[in-house]
Amino acid sequence: SQAEVVEDLARAAESGLDLAALRRLWATGGPETLDPASPLRPLRDAEPFEALRRRVLRARRAGADLRVLLAGLGPVGRYMPRLDFAASFFTVAGLPVVGAEGHADPAALVAAAREAAAPVVVLVARDETYAEGGEAAARALKEALPTARLILAGRPDDEDLRRRLEAAGVELFLHRRSDLLQTLNGLADELGVEA
Repeated sequence: SQAEVVEDLARAAESGLDLAALRRLWATGGPETLDPASPLRPLRDAEPFEALRRRVLRARRAGADLRVLLAGLGPVGRYMPRLDFAASFFTVAGLPVVGAEGHADPAALVAAAREAAAPVVVLVARDETYAEGGEAAARALKEALPTARLILAGRPDDEDLRRRLEAAGVELFLHRRSDLLQTLNGLADELGVEA
């Protein structure tokens, strides 16, 4: 009966049965299909980030180049919050952030990117700047550093602009709705950081 199943569920939960097993118990209507109880392990919110930082630190100690260049286009004062956001985003994982300077035009931006030769380049500017010259800047950066991962700080609302930026070489848009942990773990994987 349903009352017996509910009683079995209550006893199973009290004994430390995990949620997957409780679901199986409910679905099957009986405890005979269950594995022995495996108690739930508490997980602190910071644990996945700490694991990522340890992973990155090991790779850096082994000599991996994991630098992230913040390549600003235009006067820094105009997009400082976006620059701070991008810097903080990568610092969470222990990735060294370099650059964070504004460049007057795409040529100066490319010259700085070539000099830094970082494996990750983040184009940072205002949305208006992306609309006016982001595509040319992205294309120039990708041509200068074809193996670098090109990321854009922000996510333009204009779908056509986003497609053009992607066609110019932007591989990822970094914004406040980005999944921080998933993005950083994915980037670490692409940079060859071992788990």
